[in-house]
Amino acid sequence: MIGVWVAAAWRSTRGNAGEHTLARQAKIVNTPRARALCVKTSKDQPDRSALSSSNRRRPTTKSLLNELPQIIPGNTRTSNNAGGFDYATVDLRGLGPGRTLVLVNGERVPVSSTGGAVDLNTIPASLISRVEVVTGGASAVYGSDALAGVVNFVLKDDYEGGEITATYGAELETGNVAEFEINGLVGGNFANGRGNMTAYASYYNRQGVFQSEYDYSRVSQALCYDGQFDASRGGYHVFPCDERDEAIANGAGGAFFGGGSATPPWGWIANNPGNPFTGLAAAETLVGNTNFNAGNTDTNCDAGGAYNTGNLSFNDAGQLTPRNAAQYCGIPDRSIGSSRYNYAPDNYLVIPGERIALTTSDITTSLWIMSIEP
Repeated sequence: MIGVWVAAAWRSTRGNAGEHTLARQAKIVNTPRARALCVKTSKDQPDRSALSSSNRRRPTTKSLLNELPQIIPGNTRTSNNAGGFDYATVDLRGLGPGRTLVLVNGERVPVSSTGGAVDLNTIPASLISRVEVVTGGASAVYGSDALAGVVNFVLKDDYEGGEITATYGAELETGNVAEFEINGLVGGNFANGRGNMTAYASYYNRQGVFQSEYDYSRVSQALCYDGQFDASRGGYHVFPCDERDEAIANGAGGAFFGGGSATPPWGWIANNPGNPFTGLAAAETLVGNTNFNAGNTDTNCDAGGAYNTGNLSFNDAGQLTPRNAAQYCGIPDRSIGSSRYNYAPDNYLVIPGERIALTTSDITTSLWIMSIEP
């Protein structure tokens, strides 16, 4: 997949993002039990990764954060039927977003749901000065919600001027996955530099793309075997297959693990061995349904005769048919007669998204008087 990004920006500033000088030397622990100043040591120094909105343009905060190698993305633009949260999250060590603590300038961010996770897109990307990550030992300081670690977004606290940024991107060949974002940022100092106020607004829109758009994803694949026993491995060669003819050409003996779903939305009827269906071909022919006659039915999707008993299903026209789910019918392709449900076309490769954000912040310099209790 080849993509292209186009970005344009206007900026007028009179100062750079300020640094939290105090934070370089000490860290205020924001928990109920911890009241003292915790001096940082080499053990708990965070990874001050050089990620900022000024040197890496990304449409969203989550895409900016996913540049870090220690981050396992939570819900992102490729999260399809992920369940749980319907917003962007961060997951350290794969322990779940609820075990990763999110801070802004060292302060806890209110969670976005009862699951304990924070919507990353509530943090304006243009205001991020840097991202600090601690991946170990954080639960001893912050509690169990930091079991996996802490992600601290340090925002610009001395911003003066204005900035307008527009970004557009899409796949070059097809124009799919079009993304557009425009950001506006304005800020200034007041009270002789003892305070700073910023206002941020953004609009973001992303078009979704279904799996049906591409050959490699439009069929939820089955697993086929080639029928050649490998004594050294003690089994058969297995490969993914989404087309019957291709599977046969590769020597497949059938599908040993069916693709798609065996419980289709159109339903199926189970045959009762104690009171089985009988004479289905003749009975259905009387009502004009020839799907059970020899040559018209194929329970294995390779060849078939008359079908008089067994499980039943329905075709796309709503007619009663044999339930075809064995061997090559394990490939969920309705065109070959399979009764399995191919759910791939109904699912996204990239989910759509739209967001409008308005943020204001007022940062005032304060004098801290602290002591360390012995």
